[in-house]
Amino acid sequence: MRGHTKTNYALIKLEKLNTVAPGSTVDFSTLLESGVVTKPNKGLKIFKVVGGSDLTVQGLKVRAHAFTGSARQAIEGAGGSCIVLSPTRHIPIEEAMADAAAKKAVNLVKLKEFRALKAKRDEAKLSA
Repeated sequence: MRGHTKTNYALIKLEKLNTVAPGSTVDFSTLLESGVVTKPNKGLKIFKVVGGSDLTVQGLKVRAHAFTGSARQAIEGAGGSCIVLSPTRHIPIEEAMADAAAKKAVNLVKLKEFRALKAKRDEAKLSA
């Protein structure tokens, strides 16, 4: 049996978000480019925004893989929004789910076509 696995996140503190311009879209890469944060700890590639201080910047769109409850309240309380990212594709989770549904629909069509061809082949074998 497989045991439980714990997800390890690189943490982004709310106080780091206070250094960006109001109304901007923020994720780890934009914070890294602006020099607010350094490289992710231990090579972690998924990020979690944690609270602990007040957010003074208004209207931020924060993109991360997870948010604590206090961080989400602080961001949304300041007129911002929290966008949850897919841990594997690093795009908004809604887009990832829509892509997965579209791929599933395409695969279903292909499967139906394959079954029809197989039935036609089996019918030809029986009649011959």
